[in-house]
Amino acid sequence: MERIENNGNRMEVNTAATGGQPGSAAAETASIRKAAQRKKATAARRALDAETRAEKSRRVSGFMYEYLQTLKKERAEAGLPLVRTIFSYAAAWDEADLSEFHRKARAEGIRIAFPLCHGAGIMEAVVPGGNHAEPDGDTSEQDDYPAEYWRTGAYGIREPVPEMAETVEPGDIDLVIVPCVAFDGKGGRLGHGAGYYDRYLPKLREDVGMVLAAFEEQRLPEIVMEETDVRIPVCISDLA
Repeated sequence: MERIENNGNRMEVNTAATGGQPGSAAAETASIRKAAQRKKATAARRALDAETRAEKSRRVSGFMYEYLQTLKKERAEAGLPLVRTIFSYAAAWDEADLSEFHRKARAEGIRIAFPLCHGAGIMEAVVPGGNHAEPDGDTSEQDDYPAEYWRTGAYGIREPVPEMAETVEPGDIDLVIVPCVAFDGKGGRLGHGAGYYDRYLPKLREDVGMVLAAFEEQRLPEIVMEETDVRIPVCISDLA
């Protein structure tokens, strides 16, 4: 686990040294550099075979659970709200799958919310099934939720069925786990470019915990960051 010291969870980005203002020549250059970084990190991640990817996912889940226990202790000592709600993600086939972590957290009574993406980069956090009683029948292979609570959303990624989900307000989230295409271990994160998280994260409380989850193969020396990009202060990979 790598932790970035900063003034709270909001970290300033020096746009003069990174991407510059949107629409500028510097921003256009940053966009080209980001595309190259996405291509490199995606190729490295997808080069992993299924067995290796599953083992690495188990490691990430294990380290994430250790981090959760540490965070709970730190927040209790600081008099901050307990970790009752986590905003995580449903992994795409080539991402770090946190299903094992989700099961352990839910066993502690922690509510797990997942992204529900809309157009124009808008995203909300929702709990699969919400307050609905879990029906009899098959469960999904991931997270032990009933299969009918899920659908295939944008980019082929699982997401909760809106009509059966419970919306979680940003202010109710105590920990957010952010996926990525690439990271640098210094707070820099590169997503797919739609800006869902960059728009959503600023809505969270100042004391919220923020952590990035990824495979070590996704690490790059330095991620290109722009003014609107949000840095993530804690990074967890399959190497801790």
